[in-house]
Amino acid sequence: MLHAHEAGVIIIAAGSNEGANARIAFPASLPYVFCIGATNHKGKTLSLSPQEKQVEKFSTFGKNVTGAVIQKYWKTPECREGKKSGTSIAAPIAAGIAALLLEVAHQCGLDAHGYEKMRRLFLSLSQEVDSYHYLTPWDLFGQETAPHLRIAELLANPAGLLVGRAWLIISWCNRNRECRTVILFSYFPSNLKA
Repeated sequence: MLHAHEAGVIIIAAGSNEGANARIAFPASLPYVFCIGATNHKGKTLSLSPQEKQVEKFSTFGKNVTGAVIQKYWKTPECREGKKSGTSIAAPIAAGIAALLLEVAHQCGLDAHGYEKMRRLFLSLSQEVDSYHYLTPWDLFGQETAPHLRIAELLANPAGLLVGRAWLIISWCNRNRECRTVILFSYFPSNLKA
């Protein structure tokens, strides 16, 4: 992961679902990984999100999110979606927000790659809620300033690199403490057209 970070890859990971008394799970506890907590639809941090103060944390929707359900959980053969909650549900949404920011920057010839640049964007497009920075990407749009000008302003040093990379790491444990990790990698080729 350190090699990916040094190459400018944005790494996003779920914080954990163990609540306020739990420590943030690996790899979300690493200083170059975006730790993601879960909120309800109003931005209120869910009690299952860790509250550890030593790690900078971001949050987004993660309660009763409708999505695909793995077959063994289907109630009937026709049911292919369900609602899930938790930081592992919020992490892909945060990855989508990062991908949106990368794409807007890409279309404008700006460089939003790497932890520090994305951190600047995340901090600028968030509100302090509990001990988290609640991501509010809609603040980028509907402003008097066009999104690409706002991103340029937030990044301050546009470089024009037009290739986007983002990793999403989802870790979860079942009731028997058997844990699994899935690593997803997204690549946005430099020849994408707006």
